[in-house]
Amino acid sequence: MDINDLSIAIIGAGNMGFRLGIALAEAGLNITSVYNRSRKNGEKLVRALNKNKENTSYYESLDKMPLCDLIIIAVSDDAIEETARLVAGSKHYDKCIVVHTSGATPSDAVKCTGKSYGVFYPLMTLSYAKNVNFKIVPFLIEASDEKTAEILPLLAEKLGAESKFMSSRDRLRMHAAAVFSCNFVNYMIKMAHEIVKDNPIYLLPVTIETVRKYFLMLDPKLTITGPARRGDVKTMQKHMDLLSEMGFERHRKMYEFISSEIMKDFCGMTLEEAIEEKQKNK
Repeated sequence: MDINDLSIAIIGAGNMGFRLGIALAEAGLNITSVYNRSRKNGEKLVRALNKNKENTSYYESLDKMPLCDLIIIAVSDDAIEETARLVAGSKHYDKCIVVHTSGATPSDAVKCTGKSYGVFYPLMTLSYAKNVNFKIVPFLIEASDEKTAEILPLLAEKLGAESKFMSSRDRLRMHAAAVFSCNFVNYMIKMAHEIVKDNPIYLLPVTIETVRKYFLMLDPKLTITGPARRGDVKTMQKHMDLLSEMGFERHRKMYEFISSEIMKDFCGMTLEEAIEEKQKNK
């Protein structure tokens, strides 16, 4: 099958469906249909897809939606199996390839839709508000049969992206790791913003350099710096005292926990143990 002749339907018009749908359309692929529980969001995606050419339609039910070659289920993880059952109960059953876009959900979640199913998961944080360059986004894919295994890498290639076949368990492992490198880092930056209040922009250079340096070297011995790395109990105590004075007890507890974990790795003791030892030696 020529990837350029593929007819595609998108189910779900949230962050994933919106951004992925636009990227596929901009790559020249044929998005024929959009189905979404909320008509407002579904029609918003259709308007975005029809900016340059008008060939995408919104449908209120799957049975009204014309047959296509590929259905992309881009809904929340909790709704994937329910959506797959709707597809399985419609005229689309076993007529096309059906994939979901989740990092944490096994491919079997859409198995009920027929013999051709899989996963097309972009490892990237997506939102309505910001466009995404999918050329830098890795797609982790899974396929139930040869036809699906042929189509999905071509779909990623059409976006200019790399793709890799990965089992459901390995994809879940990557998703969990992404929570650490994305969501948790984001939350740490939020806490840092709260501490500095009016001057968060000054944190931008050090934050970018930290991430850049780690992925260049991939060696925490060379990239992790700071008072916990060198066992500087005096400085850490000053920081924690300041956070307490500012009323940031959550921040203080987080600081202490992460500092202790760093010290266990690099100094062979926790922060609490280091403080106790310092007091003994006074």
